[in-house]
Amino acid sequence: MSFISVKQIHMNCGWEIKVFPQTHLSKEKTETLVLEAFKEVKRIEDLLSHFKDSPFNNINKFAGIKPVRVCEEIWKLLDDAIEFSNDTHGSFNLAYPSKEEALRDHKLIRRDFDTREVYLPHRDMRISLGGLGKGYAVDMAYKYLLSQGVINFLVNGSGDLRCHSHERAPRPWNLAITNPFNPELTIGLLKLKNNAMATSGTYKKGQHIKTQEINRPISATIVADSTKVADMWGTYLCSLTCTEAVKKMNSSGLIGIIIDSSGNCFSSTKSLDAQKQYKDSYV
Repeated sequence: MSFISVKQIHMNCGWEIKVFPQTHLSKEKTETLVLEAFKEVKRIEDLLSHFKDSPFNNINKFAGIKPVRVCEEIWKLLDDAIEFSNDTHGSFNLAYPSKEEALRDHKLIRRDFDTREVYLPHRDMRISLGGLGKGYAVDMAYKYLLSQGVINFLVNGSGDLRCHSHERAPRPWNLAITNPFNPELTIGLLKLKNNAMATSGTYKKGQHIKTQEINRPISATIVADSTKVADMWGTYLCSLTCTEAVKKMNSSGLIGIIIDSSGNCFSSTKSLDAQKQYKDSYV
């Protein structure tokens, strides 16, 4: 059965939305809804970009000058990112390298909860949501399509994925895991129905990952309920040793796979359970 596939470029990378034929929607209507979902991706890009003028980047623009009042959407994303930074003791860090390493500290970010203002107290300090922003855009496109009654679809933001399957769908989605040594290739498949998946790694452009030492993951693929959460976890796990990352995945009940610089693959206990459920989950 053929599906509708629409590809666009957003956030400097390729995106694709796939939708299986809808019994309750015409092909033309479905394509229109997919294009509207991409408009949501563009809206998030324009809202959160730190590469160009944007409401989020105004925080950086006025660093060391004055506080910036932000919209509720940015405030909530910042709150989630800072909370995760605190939970991971700064291993996940939205403050990225500047002229002074000491400024790469999320605890320096000042927030006024009454006025919803954000202030970076040093002129050279900078923050970015990084992959979290892309994951959030995937989630918002997914939620838009779902709100319009679309079923059995996949939103793929260059490896940040979220899929939907109707309860009567005949089979799950087969989602590929990128090979960190050659991003044009894959190392396996995950079978998902109504989940999100994201891959983080030191092989990508990622200022949120602090280390590239031996015995640390160069790639972490995480399955979660939202792409935003999967992105944050993947980024954090790449800052740990492989042993620590596996322990953290198991203690948090995550489905995840990490790969080290030697090509060794480590799976969480929950991933191994999924492999037993679908014998060909990993190839």
